[in-house]
Amino acid sequence: MKLVPRVKVYYGKEELLSAVNLFAKEITREDFERAFAQKFKNRFALFFPYGRVALYSFFKAMKIKHKEIICPAFTCNTVAQAIVLSGNIPVFVDCEENSFNMDIFQIEKVISPRTAAVIAVHMFGYPLDVVTLSEIVKYFQNKFGNKIYVVQDVAQSFGATFKGHLPTLFGDISIFGLGISKIINAIDGGMLTTNNEEIYSRTKEFFLSIAKECNWTRELKKFIKFLSYFILLRENFYWIVDLLEKKGFLSSVQKYYREDVIEFPNDWKTIPCNIQSRVGLVQLKKYDKIVELKRENAKHWMEITKNTDIFFFPYNPEATYSRCVGLSPRRDYWIKYFREKGFQLGKVNYLLPRMKAFSKYSKGNYKIAEVYNRQNLIFPS
Repeated sequence: MKLVPRVKVYYGKEELLSAVNLFAKEITREDFERAFAQKFKNRFALFFPYGRVALYSFFKAMKIKHKEIICPAFTCNTVAQAIVLSGNIPVFVDCEENSFNMDIFQIEKVISPRTAAVIAVHMFGYPLDVVTLSEIVKYFQNKFGNKIYVVQDVAQSFGATFKGHLPTLFGDISIFGLGISKIINAIDGGMLTTNNEEIYSRTKEFFLSIAKECNWTRELKKFIKFLSYFILLRENFYWIVDLLEKKGFLSSVQKYYREDVIEFPNDWKTIPCNIQSRVGLVQLKKYDKIVELKRENAKHWMEITKNTDIFFFPYNPEATYSRCVGLSPRRDYWIKYFREKGFQLGKVNYLLPRMKAFSKYSKGNYKIAEVYNRQNLIFPS
């Protein structure tokens, strides 16, 4: 039977031709970086194997170590990974009510002279208040006399805006995710953008000093990975993935991080391959259309579920809905219900302070994040 996967890949013939490099000139990493920076109104961009590696490299390049880094209690594990592996300490902040994003006013309770950065994660495509956050950080930066960097983690939101304000124009750097579950993808990868030439130069110099070039075998592996996405993440073929998932054959490759250890993937020091830049550049040109489709998809699910116990935050035309996420106390019931209708729904465990790897950094309660973690319900997007 057909099964609509919870992750949709907007691949077409353009990506396929680009992947095999037919009828096209060679596109390099630098070409993709320039186009990406221009699209999101920054001067510079750096393409990394993972978004978490971009964040890690930034901390290392700017010599930020043994410092406190404020971040959400409810977000992807990879954010805290980069903080800890760079030699720093995550300080978790609970979500605000009626939003998946962290409560920026709680920052005032945990910020200290040891704070070196605040990571503003725009969860599931919902924009965070970048204006107020900037004012809060600026106040404490002046009070303590220390530089406090603002990192816009837009891995799940990209060009979502807050009252017309693009997050990439606020703060010091922005981190994008280019993996399979993001708005657009480059097969794998992450991007760092900035308007600060010193940050760009130092971060680039650091990563290139530890990285190795992509060789032909890795390029081939990326091509095979692309083909698997191109073919299998479609309704008519997804039953194959579903069957392998049920049998447990995909358990070692499905999760791109573990919750009990703090580590990067084995290939984290590898420079992205040219095939990734080619596919990424095609996807970048489709960005506006893909966001339009994701917004319409979110409206669709909100309409379908409006008379159930599934709760969505009010529709936000500035959100990009990289993931269409609702909340329900009967999450498992709805996953089973929609599966029988041919739709694969999912859930995430994003409660960082309760993960074994980060429990020692937990301080206080994270009541709202705990509810969101227990009730989140991810619809196909």
